[in-house]
Amino acid sequence: MNKITTSSQLSEDKDQLLPIASGSQRQLSPVSHFQRILSRGYSADYMFTKDAENRNDAPYTTDTLRHDSPSFSRLVSSSQQAEANAECVEALKIATLRLHGWRLCLHNSRVLEFIGSLVSLALAGIITMTTIHDRPIPRVEIPITATRTIYARDPSIDLKKLGETFTITGLIVTGVGVSLGTHVLVAYILPYFKAARVIRYESRDFLLALVQSISLSALFTQVLKNVTGRFRPCFYDMCGWDFDMIWDGKENLCTLQKWEDEGRKSFPSGHSSFAWSTLFLLTLYLLGRSRLVTADRQDHIYLGFVKIVMLTFCFIPTCLAAWISLTRSIDNWHHYSDILAGSLLGAGSAAVTYAYNYGSIFNWDSAGLPLQEYHFQRLKQEDEIVQLVNKFRIASDQTTDADHPI
Repeated sequence: MNKITTSSQLSEDKDQLLPIASGSQRQLSPVSHFQRILSRGYSADYMFTKDAENRNDAPYTTDTLRHDSPSFSRLVSSSQQAEANAECVEALKIATLRLHGWRLCLHNSRVLEFIGSLVSLALAGIITMTTIHDRPIPRVEIPITATRTIYARDPSIDLKKLGETFTITGLIVTGVGVSLGTHVLVAYILPYFKAARVIRYESRDFLLALVQSISLSALFTQVLKNVTGRFRPCFYDMCGWDFDMIWDGKENLCTLQKWEDEGRKSFPSGHSSFAWSTLFLLTLYLLGRSRLVTADRQDHIYLGFVKIVMLTFCFIPTCLAAWISLTRSIDNWHHYSDILAGSLLGAGSAAVTYAYNYGSIFNWDSAGLPLQEYHFQRLKQEDEIVQLVNKFRIASDQTTDADHPI
């Protein structure tokens, strides 16, 4: 009686699982794959073959009658098929109950990660109060004669200081508020109206990713601001420059020390990095939650239109982040290079923290799932496959013995 006990023994025998899906079809989980094979009348032996990659007659990818397929070993009875489905359901229930035990509590404690992120955010706040690189104020030399030169202000930083379209408070409310509000809509409200996934501890992982993205981008942004000390486009107006004095090109004519320091924090744009670290993270979250980049877009013309609309909706937060970034140039607070650097910094922070907390958005099984939950499901599937293959290979052997008595 050929009994499977561990997944390592399977790898030692060089057995391979059949490919989960082919062509443009969606991927099935290994358990769903196995359950579908059993429900179509195949024995457990069908799941294992030496040259799986060379086979194109999987019963779940074609409508070929199962008795026309040369790959299966033998059929199981209808009672065994019903037992297979019942066993799948029971195994999932047992695995779910097991995951709510002490193992789940052990893996659910992410308090230290929250604390570490908040410490990084506090460190970024402390850096804002440190000394800024004091570079000389730029000047334009205009020679009058061979011995006489007058100095003029640099026109690139001599723009008028305008009011901010997005203040610090407005930026935080927009970035954090839109992200949290959308998360509540998708995770808690949407499941009541349509078939949407309910993911355990999703709020914890989304909030952690949001805090990590903000703290990472803020830390690097503040360090770069203090190290570079680049002048804002409205530096002269911001620092209270004494326009009545004749400038010798050396003396600092700023009259507002606080605003002079603020005028030396142009690179990179903090508004841009914050907006992209929150709203681009939200876009990644929506793409993963909707599985848009993993699904087949050739199913139906109408379905393709719906997916395009959903894709547009997913990128609305990114468009909002881009608009917030551009207002910094419109308000004469940042150069375009500052905005570009801040946007890349924020988007990079969002991508890194999303990859740290969530599975790939390009994989059907992992899209939108926190890595911890995804690993739990993988462990469940491996255990279930071993148990189910064990059970139904035994049942198949018993059927063979009954059909061919010695």
